[in-house]
Amino acid sequence: MLGCARGAAWRARRSHGQLGAADAPGLGCDFLVAECHKWLFGPRGTGLFWGRDAAWDQVTGTVPSFDRRAIGAWIGGRTPRGSGSRSPSLPGAALFEPGGFHAFEHRWALAEAFGFHLEIGKAAVAERTRALATRLKDGLAAIPAVRLVTPRAPELSAGIVCLDVGDRRPGAAAALRRQGILASVTPYVTPTCGSARAS
Repeated sequence: MLGCARGAAWRARRSHGQLGAADAPGLGCDFLVAECHKWLFGPRGTGLFWGRDAAWDQVTGTVPSFDRRAIGAWIGGRTPRGSGSRSPSLPGAALFEPGGFHAFEHRWALAEAFGFHLEIGKAAVAERTRALATRLKDGLAAIPAVRLVTPRAPELSAGIVCLDVGDRRPGAAAALRRQGILASVTPYVTPTCGSARAS
């Protein structure tokens, strides 16, 4: 999910498989949030949070940061930032560093995933994702019992393909999994919206 904020107006759009070819500052958003599992081939449960320098002054953390540059101020009852812009030695993101145990193996794996992604090339990854999704959508569209929910146009979709299987909804994902096809039921099932997704 790509979250874009401009002032009080929030917009969001799916970015699976497309974020790799994007340039965060060029998107014109104040903040960008993305998981790193699907598009980057990183470990499950990892993600990134990017923000423009000026945007960090507009948000306040709800939990004191454990960043060594900020925790002293919190312990002393002071806010880690001054009145106005933050100190250059304390990036805005440092105020959102969570405490507790850090999963270093995830951090190390992400460094490897970013390196692998850059070695392959961002454009090549995005193109391969589009090609595979298009192939899947074309194949599913040829099956009479399947209704595609994801748009067929490559520029309107990414690496996750949503579909509806009508009366075959119960057990459809499990049946596909038995055939080696990764599918799951979407958490936003409605009578008119697709109930399964494949990636």
